This record gives sequence, structure tokens and C-alpha cells, in this order.
Amino acid sequence: SIAIEGFGKAGSGTARACARAGARVIAVSTIAGTLVDPAGLDVDELLALRARHGDAFVDHAPVPAQPREALFAVDCDVLVPGARPHVIGPESARELRCAAVVPAANIPYAPGATEALAAGGILALPDLVTNAGGIHLYEAPECREDPARCLAAVERLVAETTRRVLAAADAESVTPTKAALEIARAFLRSAQTTAP
Repeated sequence: SIAIEGFGKAGSGTARACARAGARVIAVSTIAGTLVDPAGLDVDELLALRARHGDAFVDHAPVPAQPREALFAVDCDVLVPGARPHVIGPESARELRCAAVVPAANIPYAPGATEALAAGGILALPDLVTNAGGIHLYEAPECREDPARCLAAVERLVAETTRRVLAAADAESVTPTKAALEIARAFLRSAQTTAP
């Protein structure tokens, strides 16, 4: 079950991909409010409503709109911050009812949030890994030729990087964000030493 903060480009694309993969999208939010249905929302219907009404589509949906912040009280497997920076802080991290946070937005964690999530047993994946698909669109050779091969390449690259980060986090007993940053720093150091 997936809850998605922000039903714009990143959030709606995430919802579509999750639904196509068989996940149940149970909550989405916009600046105008939140929709929650534990049985699952019809993503195609939400996309059509959003095309007609913009962010206010939540007022035209088949379930009643709730306040925007209600999204963070939803009991779900995966929470996807997809809109605002610093949307999860150390205090709000303790209130979440999810197993994992998988960002589609940049900088969703305020300082101290990833440590608070780890203390609460919630896996917090780093945004620089999970939302890196756009970068791969420019870098993956497959993306210059065929959209289907491009999507498969992006999924493969993000999955490989996620596994690498989680393995490093486990090995070093640190948060996945700290592990990802150290991997990035090591890459930059090696690039600087090999540069002409």
C-alpha cells in the first residue's frame, strides 16, 4: 500500500507506475487536500480529474477530501514524499505509520529526520538514489534509442544503486542516507584523483 505526498509530475508518475506494478495506492495529496481510501484509489480516475481540475481535483473525487497533512497519518507500507522539501522532520518522523519512506522529491528530510526514522524502525531511502531516474534519462545509453529499454535501464540502475546503498548501510551500521553520501564522496574523490 502506497501513500503519495504531492500528485504533480513526480507523484502522479509514481502513482501510475506503482498501480501498474500491482501496488495499491491508498492516499494522495495536493496543496488542496488529501484523498484516502484503504481499499485503493483508481489512479486513472485521479489523473483524469487532475487534468480537469488541477490540484483541486481532490474536491471532485469519489472519496471526501481531508486536510493535506492527513496523508502523514495514513497507515501504509510505503510513504512517498513527492512535493515539498523538509516535509519529514524528527518530530513528525515519530508519527509516521509506514514501513519505508521512498522519496520522489528532493530533500524531503529535515536535519535529524533519517536518524529518527531509523530509531522508529522505518527504512528511509535517500532521495539522491530513489529520484535519480531523470539523471539516468540523460546518462543511460539505452535512453538514446528506445523508451521501453530506457525505462527498463532506469529501473535497473536505481534498483542496483538502492541495493548497494542498503548493503553499505548494513555493513557500516549507518542510515542509508549516510551510506549513499559516503559512496558519492568516495566516487568524487576517485574522480578527482583520476582527472587529467
